[in-house]
Amino acid sequence: MFAWLSFSVSDPEHLCDGTPLAEAVAYFNDNPQISAIGVNCTSMNNIEATIKTIVPNTDKPIIVYPNNGDIYDPKTKTWEPNPQSATFADLTPKWLAAGAKIIGGCCRTTPGDIEQVADAVNAKNLS
Repeated sequence: MFAWLSFSVSDPEHLCDGTPLAEAVAYFNDNPQISAIGVNCTSMNNIEATIKTIVPNTDKPIIVYPNNGDIYDPKTKTWEPNPQSATFADLTPKWLAAGAKIIGGCCRTTPGDIEQVADAVNAKNLS
């Protein structure tokens, strides 16, 4: 049986509980049941730097599932669009160049966002 392992991070170098991401990735790298390692449910702006933290600590494919850029207000428990947020189309090429092999989305990701990922992956594969 195989599984993908995805961490929730507070910043590009730490899990939400403060554990160093590099340490957590390295710990699971030799586990034969883990077939890919990555991060989920974090800002798209964290992804490129997070990949750079993961790459030297694993030889497994790297997964990223960021949130779509909307802003969560914990007081009102609502999401608001962020007009200044980068898009999946803007950032997917950077994530691929940094080493991501599996790209998806987490909170508030739409089919249109995934279409942008697919278009960027296809464009890279054609070049």
